[in-house]
Amino acid sequence: MMRKIVMFTLVVLVGISACSRREAPLLPNEKGTITLKFSRLPSSGEGELRSANAHKISCGLAAIDSAVVRVYHPGSTGSLDAVKGVPVSNQSDSIVVSIAATPGIGKKVTVELFEQQRMIYFGVDENVNVFLGQETHASIDAFWFGLVGFGTDATYLLEGEVFNLFWRRVPAATAYYLQESTTEDFSNVVYDVALTDTMITLTRNGGPHYFRVAPINPHTTGTFSPTLLVYVYGSPTITSVFPGSAARGEAILIRGTSLDYPGNYIEIGDVACVVLVDGPEEVVAVVPPTAYTGDLIVYGPLNPSGYVAPARFVVQLIAYITGLDLTTALDYQSMIQASGSRVRESGVKIVPYTSLETSDMSSFVLAIVGTDTGDDASWAGGVPERLDALRYSGAQIIGLGLGGNSYFREAGLFIGQTERKDDIDRWVFVNDWSDPIYNSIMQTPGNLLELYTFDVFRLSVYMDLATWPAGVIPHAKSSAGSNYHPLISENEGDLANPLENFLWGFAANPKNLTGDGRTCFMNVVELLFNASSKVVVPPGLTETGSLTSIRR
Repeated sequence: MMRKIVMFTLVVLVGISACSRREAPLLPNEKGTITLKFSRLPSSGEGELRSANAHKISCGLAAIDSAVVRVYHPGSTGSLDAVKGVPVSNQSDSIVVSIAATPGIGKKVTVELFEQQRMIYFGVDENVNVFLGQETHASIDAFWFGLVGFGTDATYLLEGEVFNLFWRRVPAATAYYLQESTTEDFSNVVYDVALTDTMITLTRNGGPHYFRVAPINPHTTGTFSPTLLVYVYGSPTITSVFPGSAARGEAILIRGTSLDYPGNYIEIGDVACVVLVDGPEEVVAVVPPTAYTGDLIVYGPLNPSGYVAPARFVVQLIAYITGLDLTTALDYQSMIQASGSRVRESGVKIVPYTSLETSDMSSFVLAIVGTDTGDDASWAGGVPERLDALRYSGAQIIGLGLGGNSYFREAGLFIGQTERKDDIDRWVFVNDWSDPIYNSIMQTPGNLLELYTFDVFRLSVYMDLATWPAGVIPHAKSSAGSNYHPLISENEGDLANPLENFLWGFAANPKNLTGDGRTCFMNVVELLFNASSKVVVPPGLTETGSLTSIRR
């Protein structure tokens, strides 16, 4: 269906001038006036504008919001004589445009109609005669000048494959201007051409190719079509992964090329990811529930051996729960992540206790409760949902200082009792050097072990060694013969599924640990981590022991 038709009747009124030949500009009363008037009528067809009588046209389905009339001097390269634009109200039944113009034979008049700043109709009359003292009538048909139907026969293109771009013919156009860019905003135009046909055959290298086309004629250029993306697939690549470390079940953004080619799949450490959002250059995927730190690889028909991301993806299996002391949290994060294979190269996710109730803590193997998370009054601000989020996560727990003791108390554990001794010290008295938390530490005279380089806050819970509660193991006393224990653990599970809780009664930055202190703490981390039923020890690795091995 031809997208005509708007008929304009131009009533050309020319004022009488005593002097029409001079170099100085004509005064307003020495110029003619072209008056254009049209009215809206009901449409007779979808998307079509029908002409009516001499002064009426139909705007059909078009929401015309402005009109521009231009008058040119005679000649093939005639210069612009006058231009006039007016807004068009949807409530208006008619539009009147009056424009002053100089007399002349064979003048050219163009009409442009706009919808939301896009020219959608264009008309021209190249032979309008304007005589002094006479009224001249002229008509202009305005044809559809908005390009629609821009598309391609390409679905999934491989490098070197031929494809066609095509668009509908535009009645008011004599040619079409095609542009190609490597960017969606067309800031990097790499190809442009004027075509008289409505199709072009192309071939391109891998990557994104953005196209747009506009109708043109000798008088004007129409509005560009919406951008069309043609993606040419090659061997998939990965350029970045954000974030580079995340917990199981969290979403990550993978950027690259040719990522969504049919048959492609993504793995982290040999475990396939679920893809939430698929695209050629961006994929949103979920860290698998059984993933460990490892290579992130995209496989597919175009690269069966796979393409490895620039950096290994770190799966966060350990959480550090903090209050306001972010510095200490970051230092614990750095120390643990530097331990490498001892905890399967796990990352450490810092979790503010204020977000516990909205976090999936079940994705973590081990959680460390910072000393800044609680006191004798409450833990985590006294919000029950925060306690439940950690208590029923199935994670092993290491509690530090006052915050750790507070958590264990709220959880109903013996090692959370308030019968304790708080002091300042750097030493502990070792109960049993065969305890695996002292692996790789040389036995010292008097069984004293220096954990910190200077005296720090130390919390020791009371327990009579003659009457050990079930599941509780004292690992160190505050001094020889004492019934107060700064290093003490409590198991809630069984040998097949141990659920360990370890109170590390000291409260200090890990940078203040001695070499033996760092070894001791990391032994605790490793023992609890690998004792979890959530951890599968891979072939070639062996268990380093467990806290259950020294149970009485």
